Formats: sequence, structure tokens, C-alpha cells
Amino acid sequence: MNCDQGQQELINYQEGLLTDEQARAVTEHLEHCPACRQQHDEMHAMHSRLLQAGDCAPPASLESGVIDRILQQQAAQLRRLRMRKRFQLAGLSVASAAAAILLLVLMWAPGTGTDHRVMAAEVLAQAASGATGVKTVHLKCRMRTLPADNFSMLGAQYEFVDLEVWKQLASPAKYRIEKPGRVLVCDGESTIMLIKPDTAVKGPAGANFDAAWLRDLADVNTLVGDELQKALANGWEISVKNEGSKQVVTVDAKALPNTSKFMRNKFLDMADTRRVFRFGAQSKRLQEMQILLQDKGKETSVFEVTTVEYDQPLPESIFTLELPKNVNWLDLDAKQPLPDNAKYASMKPEEVTRDFFEACGKADWDEAEKFWPGKLNDRAREHLAGIKIVSLGQPFQASPYPGWFIPYEIQTNDGQNRKHNLAIRNDNPAKRWVVDGGI
Repeated sequence: MNCDQGQQELINYQEGLLTDEQARAVTEHLEHCPACRQQHDEMHAMHSRLLQAGDCAPPASLESGVIDRILQQQAAQLRRLRMRKRFQLAGLSVASAAAAILLLVLMWAPGTGTDHRVMAAEVLAQAASGATGVKTVHLKCRMRTLPADNFSMLGAQYEFVDLEVWKQLASPAKYRIEKPGRVLVCDGESTIMLIKPDTAVKGPAGANFDAAWLRDLADVNTLVGDELQKALANGWEISVKNEGSKQVVTVDAKALPNTSKFMRNKFLDMADTRRVFRFGAQSKRLQEMQILLQDKGKETSVFEVTTVEYDQPLPESIFTLELPKNVNWLDLDAKQPLPDNAKYASMKPEEVTRDFFEACGKADWDEAEKFWPGKLNDRAREHLAGIKIVSLGQPFQASPYPGWFIPYEIQTNDGQNRKHNLAIRNDNPAKRWVVDGGI
């Protein structure tokens, strides 16, 4: 008997529902496997407390110091209820969101074949409790992405680049997320992202600029709750196993349901991935994480958390960002309408693309910036000046992106031809078209 088989039988073993032969196999496995034996001992202790407490529900108002114990008790009680086919859950008091999620696991995935999902939910709930009281987190990671592109952009074709996350969990939360070409800093009052060397965007505290998943990765309570809820809502497979001194939870995540073929596997939430979380069996804290991209029958590691440091002092300088003197501020929301806004708001996607490229070719920056979220800096002007349109393709949309893509081929000022797709959108307060990518 291996660990997976042993863990699946622990509930029935504890409840005395196995045959003599099955029980002997579990007993022999427990004698030789410290990890499963520890899990059995914890389950036995919970079982004893539940028998002493009867079937009464715990009070709804609880002190945070005992939440983890209550979670374990509730999870064990819920599992016993399901095994005995007693779905009398209406009167059960839920002490936390994690316990509510465990309820959903039982209600949405009934049957003896789903114990591994309940056990995985328990591990994640315990991990959330294990993170209680953590003040700071520092993550060292690496990701297959482009150094200066979006924080959620990934691809098996890219090389690994280093990425770090620092977060202070006290209120107000402060964090810093950095990779070679981008730095995002929230000081508790506002958030600024620098796209190196000289372009920046500013937003309120908590603004994520496509980095919310990294921000939340450093907050285990948020992380595990989100993963569980997504798994349940979307019917993703979730499992758990012991791996030495670690408990390993695996989530088979799927791309957003409306993800088009064109957008699939380009960004994290639009990709089919297998997410592997490794928690300390004793500490219940996240120690490692890996995301594997599943594409065309191949599985490629595209993100890895290599080091997690808890409660290390973080200097205040971590949450400050020194900007270049000639910083170019972007207005991603395009809140201000143009003086002749109606003309530009009524353009078709192909007209927008042609007008923008032709203005760049003539170095008519006033016209070109009517399609740009801010000012074109010197580097962008040097890159775009003198370009010539070779061809424009048929505009198309690709969900969940809210804008349009226009295939193009241009000749740059050094005589080179370049093909790509220009991304434009007009879902802003001014309802005007803005270039969003593809340059």
C-alpha cells in the first residue's frame, strides 16, 4: 500500500468501516510511514474530541487563536457526516471562509471517490490558519516571460527570468514586485509601476497593474482561499499527497471558459496549468510552488517559487520607488476626452491603426498621441519615426480581451519588415481608441 492509497482509507480506518484484511494493510503502512502515521494520529485526536462533543455545532463567534483547531474539527465532522450519508448541514455553524469552502466541497462533490478533494481542502484550510500572525513575506521566484512585459504574461518559448515579491501584511498592506524590466511598489497609500527605463503609471493603494496574482501569492490566506473557490466553481481537479516532510496540493487549473484560441496560454488566467503547492507538514506554511503549462500535449514548468522567507525585517526603502527625472506618465484609463473626441471615438479599428501608423511615419506626434495613453517618449519616437505600412489585415476580436487586434506588416526606419498584431481598445471613460500593445 502506498501513501495515496493509505490516505484514502484513513477515514474508513478511523471509523471502523474496513474489512479485516484492509485494516491490516493500513496498519502495516502506518507502522512504516511516519507522515501517514502523523496524519492518522491527528485524525484520531479529532475523532476523540468529536465524540466527546457529540454532534453539536460550535458557536459562530470564535477568537482567532482557536480558528485552526475549529477548522480541523469541522472538517473531520463534515467528513464523518458524508461517509454516513447524513447531509444534515443546515444547522452547522461555519467559523471561517475556509470552513464554508469545505462545506461546498461536500455538497458539490458527494461520493466516496472524492475524499482526496476534501483532504486537499483541509490542507489548504490549515495552510490559511498556519499563516495567521505572519507579518512579512519575501518570495524569490523565476518565470518564463519577457523581462519588461506584463507580470502575468508567460510562455514555454521564453527563458526564465528572476522575479521577487516583498509584502508587509499589516494594515495598510505594502508590497513590491520586481522583475528585470518592471517594478511595482505599493506604499499603503498609492501604487506605482515603473516600466524601465522611464515609463510609469500610478494608481490607488491596491492597484495591481496585472500583478494581483503575485501580490496575493505572498498572502497565503488569500492564495489558498482563491485557489479553492476557483477549483470548486470551475470543477477543477484537486488532490493532496505527502512528500517527505511536505504536504503537496495539486490543482489542475483551466483557462477562463471564454478564452479564445488566439489568447490561450499567453497569460496565467488564460492558460491550462497544473499548480503545485508544497506546505510544511508541521508548520502548514507554503514552502514552494510550481506552475506547469499544459499545451499541445506537453507540460512545461513556467513559474517556480524557490524561496519563501517569513517574518524577516523589511526596510522601509523596499516600499519606495525612485523614478527617473524624465519619467513618462501613462494614463491607462484615458479619462480625458480629446478636443475632437467624437471623431476619434467613431473610427473603426482599421482606421485607427492606419491613422496611428501614418502619423508615426510622418513624425506627427500630436496626432499619434491621440491614440496613445500618454506621451510618446524619445525612445518610442525614435523607434516609430519613418515607418511605412506594408499591409493591414482583417481586424478580429479574441476573448476575453475587450478590444481588437489588427494584423499588420510595417517597414521600420532601418529597412526591416515587421509583422505583428496591434491591440487597441476603447473601453475607457472617454470612449476613445487607445493603443494597448503589439508595438
